[in-house]
Parts: sequence; C-alpha cells; structure tokens
Amino acid sequence: MATKEMFWLTGHTQAGTTLLQKLFDAHPDCATYPVEPYFYRLFPKEQFACPDDLKRKFLFHLSNRMHLSERFAIGGNREAWLEKENLFLAYETASRSRCRKGSTKRGGLDEVFHKSYYFNLHNEIHAIPGIAPRKYVEAAFAAFRAASAEAMPQFRLGPHDTFKHPCGRLRPDTFDWFFDNWPEGKAVFLTRNPFARIWSHMEHARKKKGACLRHSEDANAFNSVAKTYATDYVAAASLEQSRSVLKVNYEDLVTKPEATLRHICGFLGIDFSASLLKPTRLGCDDDVSTNRTGAKGINTNSLHRWKSNLSRKEQAIIHACVLRARARKIYRPAKYRINVS
Repeated sequence: MATKEMFWLTGHTQAGTTLLQKLFDAHPDCATYPVEPYFYRLFPKEQFACPDDLKRKFLFHLSNRMHLSERFAIGGNREAWLEKENLFLAYETASRSRCRKGSTKRGGLDEVFHKSYYFNLHNEIHAIPGIAPRKYVEAAFAAFRAASAEAMPQFRLGPHDTFKHPCGRLRPDTFDWFFDNWPEGKAVFLTRNPFARIWSHMEHARKKKGACLRHSEDANAFNSVAKTYATDYVAAASLEQSRSVLKVNYEDLVTKPEATLRHICGFLGIDFSASLLKPTRLGCDDDVSTNRTGAKGINTNSLHRWKSNLSRKEQAIIHACVLRARARKIYRPAKYRINVS
C-alpha cells in the first residue's frame, strides 16, 4: 500500500471545489470527507488555553455540519447552532439516492452513520494527549472511516485522507497552515475566469438570499465583488506550482474532464479511475449543479452564460478591475513553506 497522504482540494469560491470533491468521492484511493470541515480554523497563531478549549472549538466553532447534530453532539454549547438551516442533513442525498456500491433504505443510513461517527469521534478525541490540532483532524477521519464501515460495508474508502474547502482570497500564507502540519501533503487549487465567477456569485446570492447583485441596483457592492474577484484572478496567475501544489483551471475541468483528472491523479500519485467522471456522495450517484445550472454531472452549460447575463457596463467594470490589478503588480507568487523544486 502506498504511503498515506493528506490531499486538500481547494481554490477560489465559485470555482468548482464542490464538483471536484464529488468527483473524488468514489475514487478507490481516497477517503473524501463529505462536507466542508473548516479544518484550517484549528490552526490559529494564538495557542489554545487547554485541551478542553480545543475540543470545544473543534466540535462547535468550525461550522462543520458533521458536528452540528442536536441529537448526537458531544458536550459543549450547541444553542448557537439551533437556528442554522439544514442541521444534520449532510447525508440526505445518500439516503435517497440509488447507490452504485450498495443501496440503503431512506432514513436508515443517517442514524446508523451518525451514531457511529459520534461514538468513534468521542473515543478518538478523548484519547488525544495535550493540544495537537493535527490529531483532531485525524480523529475526524478515523471516525468517518469507522462510521462508513459500519453503516455502508460495501463502500470502500481508500488510504488517502481527502477534504475540500475553498480558501477565498489567495495570500502568501494561504498554504502555510496545511504544509506546516502535513509537509507530505498535496493541494489542488482551482481557479476560474472572473466574469463567470462573478455571475455565479450573483446567482448564488439571488437564489440563497433573494438579493440581486446588479450594478444598476447596488453599484458599491458590485464594484467591491468585481475588485476582489479580479485581484484573486491575478493572484492565482502568479501562484507558483510545485510538487506539492497544482493549479487547475475550472474551464479545463469541465471541457476536458478526463484529461484534467488524469493530470490531477498523476500529480497526487494515484491511479486514474473511471469513477472520477461521475459525481457521487459516499459512492451514491449524486446530482451536482455545475455553477448552479441544474444539470447533472460535468457539463459546460455555464461556461459562457455570463456573456448574455452580465451587462456591457458590468463586463467593462470587471475588465477594468483585472487591468488595474495587473498594473499594480502587488501580487507576488505565494510563498508557502515547502520545497518548490
């Protein structure tokens, strides 16, 4: 068996990280954590006061939907979470979907899986001596593996722990928390055309919050997003690739999925699998909207949709923001603390 490694699927928001996560879900060499775990918040510059302080932060301050169950949460203050939407629904899709690796009845998977997850997580975190944030991440994966084996024995998890979380802004220290703790790890960074990314952001705001981020309605908000996403795009262009960080264009992922996924697998040191070409969750067929188009699987429906939806003025503003970011020349290659040779 190959040496176990940690894989981080990251990139800009609205750049396809959820799609990439679901494509890697059923890969036989990966154990893909099924939600965004916000692990990076365990590694602040300030030290935790005590192990109990870290435990509370781990269970209740990460916005991790796996840790928000009203029924199974372990200790701590959970009242702040009770008004959040979609609590305890991380596996709703798996419960109702037809599973390629073994089907389950609706409702049965959630309870069996989560009871096992929390029982094993409880044992794992109480066995951690002192303050060691990396051990808490490993505990989450250990509990995930144990719960999967108990609830879905047909679903086999690979040796490499894999999780996704977009990093938003790309800064020189973006990767430091990860490589400081997993120097043997690897990161895949997704970037995307800023015009399409802004249109995706606008659609997300409209569907989720009922807001419409049009320049004609809120010029300040639109200009702020355009400036941020334009500078993100320029910063990503300067990202220095290495044997530990791979930059991937979202456009390549959806227009040339097999070639791009083969390239990613080669970088990660794992074999390409046909399972990568179909999005799943815990091995169950899963519908994933590419840029919220409502289409199933990998598709190119959204690549150029921005051209007919963004006004000429909005497109001109975004273009000007990109040119301005390039002219300022303040975005140097990210200096993550690894060997880039």
